[in-house]
Amino acid sequence: MASLQVCCAPVSVQDASARALVWEVVRQFSTRLERTPFGRFARAFALLLSVVFVCLLLADRLEYGAKYKAATWVTSAARTSLWCVVGAVTLAASQKRALSDRRDGVEWLCLSVGLSPSKLPWIRMMATFWLGFRWASLSVLLVGVAALAAAGSFSVVWKRSLVVLACLIFLALTTALFSAMATLADELAPKRGRSLLMLLAFISVALAELSSVKELSVAYWVSSLLPMLTKLMGVRASV
Repeated sequence: MASLQVCCAPVSVQDASARALVWEVVRQFSTRLERTPFGRFARAFALLLSVVFVCLLLADRLEYGAKYKAATWVTSAARTSLWCVVGAVTLAASQKRALSDRRDGVEWLCLSVGLSPSKLPWIRMMATFWLGFRWASLSVLLVGVAALAAAGSFSVVWKRSLVVLACLIFLALTTALFSAMATLADELAPKRGRSLLMLLAFISVALAELSSVKELSVAYWVSSLLPMLTKLMGVRASV
C-alpha cells in the first residue's frame, strides 16, 4: 500500500497522461496480487517450470540429436503455464480483491487521483492479465530461445519462431479470458468469487458432456486454440 501511495499521490490528471496514470495503477494492483499466496505460487512455479522444460529440451536434444521435436516442448510449456501459472493468478484474483483494496485504502487512493469507480474492475482485470501473462510467457520464451539455438537451419528457426509466436498469442488470449472470468466472479460474489468461478467452469463442462456439444465447454476452446493458431500460421507444433 505504501508503494501505491508514493507512486500515485503526486500524480494528477493535469501533470500526467491518463494512459500513464492507468498503467501505473495497473502495475501496483499487479504487485499487490503477486504478494498473495496464489500469486507467489505462480511466480515460483513459473521459474521452476522454465528450468525444468529447458533441461528436458536439452536432454531430448542430446538423446535424439537432430531428430528431436523441440517445438513440442514449447507448446507443452505454454499449456502447463496456462493451467498452473495463469490458473493460480486467476484464483488469486477471483476472491476478495475488491474488498482487500477497499480495506487497505487503495480504492480511495485511486479515486483521489482522478480514476472513476467504474474503471476499477477493468484495472483489476488488466492487472490480473499482466501478472498472469508475464510469468506464463517466461517459460515459453526461455524454452523457445533454447529451441531456436539448437535449430540446424534457417527454415527450422523460422518454423520454430512461428510456434513460439503462436504460443504467446495463445497465452495472451486465454489469459485475457481467465482474467475477465476472475474479475467478473469477484464483482458478483466478493466473498465467494473463487467458488463461483469454479462452479461456472464445472457447469460449462457438465453442459458439454450432457448435451454432447463440446463447444459449450471452456476447456474445449482452450485446448483447441493452440492447434488452431499453429495451423493458421502454417506450421506443425512438432518441428
